[in-house]
Order: sequence, then C-alpha cells, then structure tokens
Amino acid sequence: MTELRYSIRQLLKSPGFTFVAVIGLALGIGANVALFSVVNSVFLRPLAYPEPERLVRLSSTSTEQNLIRSGFSYPRFLEVQQRHQVFSHLALSAFNAFTLTGRGDPEQVIGMYASASLLPALGLEPMIGRNFAAEEDRPGGEPVVLIGHQFWQRHFNGDRGAIGQALTLDGRPYTIIGVLPLDASTF
Repeated sequence: MTELRYSIRQLLKSPGFTFVAVIGLALGIGANVALFSVVNSVFLRPLAYPEPERLVRLSSTSTEQNLIRSGFSYPRFLEVQQRHQVFSHLALSAFNAFTLTGRGDPEQVIGMYASASLLPALGLEPMIGRNFAAEEDRPGGEPVVLIGHQFWQRHFNGDRGAIGQALTLDGRPYTIIGVLPLDASTF
C-alpha cells in the first residue's frame, strides 16, 4: 500500500510526465480496440449466411498475364457450371457502377450482376417479390432487377408497389421483381 501512495505522490509531483503517460496509454488502448474491431469483423465473425463454412469463392490465376485471384469471365463460368460435379450451387456475381435515370437527378448506384443461383447459394430469399428465374439468367433474357432494402426505402418509401415498376440503369429499363432483405443489401 505504501508503494501505491508513493507512486501517486510521484505522479502528482510531475504533471507533465503524468499527462504524457496517460495520453500514451489512452492512444495505445484506443488503437488496440480499433484494430481488434477490424480483425473481429473481417476475420473472426462468421458470415451472415446459413452454413458459411460451405461457401467457396472460385477465381482464376494467370502468372503470364500477371493476374492473381481474378474473377471468372462469363464464358469460363458457363464452362465450370457445365463440368462441375462437386458444388450444390454455382453462382456468378460481379459488382458494377450503374447510372440511374428517370427518378429525379441522375445518380450513380453500385449494383451487381448476379446469376439466378446466387441467392439460393447464400441461403437467402427476397423480402418481397421473387428471385431471378432461369430464363432471365440467359443472354437475351428479360431485363429484371432485385433492389436492396435501403434503395427501396430511399427511392420508393418502402412501398410494395415498387414491384413491377421500371428502373432505368445505364439507359436500359429493368423491371423490379423483388426487394432484398436488409442484411443482404451489402453483399
């Protein structure tokens, strides 16, 4: 107990040193908490899908072209889809920026090209509406779109009447067929 009283007296005698020590400890603890939060959310917490341990991401590598873990092209995806004998579902997705017009000022939105099997592969279903049909998944298929929950709230005020309406993306009309659940809007 005498050592604790002595330590407190010494800290009070030199407030500059005490201030620097407290700031150093605060920064160290803050950085540690921030780093743990990132590691926890990226590496430790399981994905928000049923059976996340069964999900696999396929990619291509070509050392001659200096491509490492790049995505599949659509023709390569079709080839793998025809030949695979291992996977219960095989889906293709690719993020893309689209220009939304016809609903006020033009707006750039980030969306995803996705095959009809993406939501079943992730164990998800649209909150309202339906998933893509197999005939829409083929080249020349009907241009349809699933919208995210936040997009639905922002542009349609959560109105179920959004289903069946058209969205113009990159100058092409797409029919809204469903709304993704809130937790699926970020994949």
